[in-house]
Amino acid sequence: MIRINLLGETKPVQRREPAAGVEPRFKLGLIFGASLVVFLGVVGVLGWLWSHQVTRLQQNLNAEKREQTRLAGVQAENARLQQEILQVEARASTIQSLEKDRSGPVDLMNALADSVNETSEVYLLEVSADGERLLVKGQSSSQRSIADFLGALKRDGSFHDVRLRQYYQDDEKESVNFKFDLDCIYAPRGSPAPSAQPTPPSPPPRRKA
Repeated sequence: MIRINLLGETKPVQRREPAAGVEPRFKLGLIFGASLVVFLGVVGVLGWLWSHQVTRLQQNLNAEKREQTRLAGVQAENARLQQEILQVEARASTIQSLEKDRSGPVDLMNALADSVNETSEVYLLEVSADGERLLVKGQSSSQRSIADFLGALKRDGSFHDVRLRQYYQDDEKESVNFKFDLDCIYAPRGSPAPSAQPTPPSPPPRRKA
């Protein structure tokens, strides 16, 4: 059966109320979404900062490694230069030693010649070395000449601890000669003088048998 509203009145439409609990769930979702966005933003910012810091530290580490490599090269170069300096000093020392050995006998003979020239009638027969001491054998026509030669050696400044070991008369070809043996320490002028020991008295002259 069909009902007809003859009075023309319309029945008011009832508004449906939202179900209980829908609005709180919507707000909770908005809050969660906003929190998630904030969290992701914070994580992104922190990640960028950490990544930037790691990059900076890696660059510093690479720079330190390059500096360490450079310093290792400098140290190796210094060691090489130090070795070259030692080699040059060794060569210089060798050259000086050779020069000293070469000039030493020349200086010795010149000093002996000067002492002989200060006396008269003195002739050197043999000059040799016995350890640190210098052995000299010579000949003179008088005892006074031998004494003068000893004095000349002592005044020279290169001969130290001069000792007359012996002298004796040797007649050759009807002439009177005196042969003598002496020893001393030779130290060129300017070098430290050795400690001299007391010189024993000269023995009396003897005639060669």
